Amino acid sequence: MKNFNKKVSLALLVSLVVALFVPIMGFANETNVDLGTADSFAILAGSAITNTGTTTISGSAIQIGLHPGPDSAITGLGVLATNVVTYAEAGAAKVDLLAAYNDAAGKSVTQTIGSDLAGQTLTPGVYNSADGTFENSGTLTLDSDDPNGVFVFQTATTLITATDSEIVLTNEARADKVFWQVGSSATLGIRSKFVGSILADTSITATTDAEIQGRLLAIEGAVTLDSNTIINNLYRSITVEKEVTGNMADGDYEFTFEIYEGVNLVDTVTASGNTDGLSIPLEPGTYTVTEI
Repeated sequence: MKNFNKKVSLALLVSLVVALFVPIMGFANETNVDLGTADSFAILAGSAITNTGTTTISGSAIQIGLHPGPDSAITGLGVLATNVVTYAEAGAAKVDLLAAYNDAAGKSVTQTIGSDLAGQTLTPGVYNSADGTFENSGTLTLDSDDPNGVFVFQTATTLITATDSEIVLTNEARADKVFWQVGSSATLGIRSKFVGSILADTSITATTDAEIQGRLLAIEGAVTLDSNTIINNLYRSITVEKEVTGNMADGDYEFTFEIYEGVNLVDTVTASGNTDGLSIPLEPGTYTVTEI
């Protein structure tokens, strides 16, 4: 190897979920859906919002709004009632939601696929359903090598997920970059794990113990909840910097880091050559980064 004295610095970016919005910089993606003021809402509905049991909302988008339905049509929220915004705020968000819905519905299709998404691994793009419906009877994997990669799903009628079904994010795929444009109504099955913002023309029903990383946004109808968990993820970056001097050829280096939550290994990240940084989206928590 060539002998020289040169300082090499490598930044490893690890995205941690926080309530503060600090954007990750990257290339703009033309498929992105701008929610406008609806971006701050976990739940937005037209006719009613009802909840059974204890539903929790956490993250950056925690607002709840109803328009044009009356306040009396909001029931069962318990402590979440403090998250309900004014009629005017909900109305403004509803205008932006409608614009976002039309934008998502009008995007050029990357691929037309079958209605059942189970067993598929999809990369960023715009997908519509061959028969006008989407369902998930098992596991759908969304895979992106870019944290700005956007997934848009277009269905003319319904979206239905089965009991215990799940959507899994791999590599740098992010929940806040997943959008579901639903022509009528969406139903999330018992204990299902769902990812993305639902933009439904009519109604959304989250059945018992369904977990949502995203938003439930209905234009005309109701949003019905039952002991659900709703998480909205926004990210900021921390930097782990490795500086090296000594006997190294240009670009001939490699650093590997392990990311732990407590004693549990979450991910292993390797950067080499001229890598400037890597971004890994993680669930809320406290993490340590160790070089190996």
